[in-house]
Amino acid sequence: PEINAYNCGDGTIVVNYGLLTILDNEDELVFVLCHEISHQELQHVKKEIDNFVSLHTSEEIIDKTKEIKKLKYNRTRAANTFLLKLNYKNYAQRRKKEIQADSLGFSFYSRTNRDLNNPLSLLKKLDESNNEKDSLVIQDYRILFETESFKLKNKYFEVEKSIFNKYDYKPAYQIDSLKTHPDCSTRIRKIEKFITNRNFKSSSSERFFEIKKNVSYQNLYNLYLSGEFGICLYESLKKFKINNDVFYKDLIFLNLVEIQKAKENQTLSKHVPQIDYVYNSASLNIFINLMNNLKSSDIEILIQKFK
Repeated sequence: PEINAYNCGDGTIVVNYGLLTILDNEDELVFVLCHEISHQELQHVKKEIDNFVSLHTSEEIIDKTKEIKKLKYNRTRAANTFLLKLNYKNYAQRRKKEIQADSLGFSFYSRTNRDLNNPLSLLKKLDESNNEKDSLVIQDYRILFETESFKLKNKYFEVEKSIFNKYDYKPAYQIDSLKTHPDCSTRIRKIEKFITNRNFKSSSSERFFEIKKNVSYQNLYNLYLSGEFGICLYESLKKFKINNDVFYKDLIFLNLVEIQKAKENQTLSKHVPQIDYVYNSASLNIFINLMNNLKSSDIEILIQKFK
């Protein structure tokens, strides 16, 4: 479900269904493929493996590891600091490779006579991909779940404040420094310099629209198959709120069954994410809180409603 595509280094390119959900035309997909082909042409995966091997067998790493082991105090802090330094260095290199793949990828793409604006439109979508496009509010749950005989209690939506709440807003890492890809606005500016003709028209084959038609269904079903019952239920409810499609209804039923089992087996945390005030939307946190507070008997009522 992740909005991503990648090159395996052996000529294989993987495009996630999550990425297909945000594409509007085949040109955008072609640019993705051109970008990943460029990673292959530039041997980025091979070079990264070579760098990994040389780095972890280097005298610097070996000496630093021995030095940390000899410390009497603060070994964990010293190890984490050293690890962060290596991570930042590694991700900085990977960002450079992404810029290189964009450059060569755009060169490949420009030879296809497709719309040169579509690489830009794709990057703009990627830049906004972390922003939730739809949400669920408390009233939505009342409309979706409640019946004449079953009402959701207000306390089910009340978030219990943790004694560690003040730490929730402090990520351990500087997230921007650990992004694999550079900021999309930077990538857009670099590509825009090469666009001299904007008169092309977007094109898409019937096969693309055939794939696109089923993307939303398949992406949700993949979440279910991977055991992400919480997120799958959340996304299915958002879809069902807009479109009373039987597929979404059935998926809601299946996920509720699994969540009820998880509650009874005390394994809910494996299938429903944790409340997170840094990375989760307010809407997602409300959903997680509701799932945590619903009793097994409440879920049984919902199961019967969507059965």
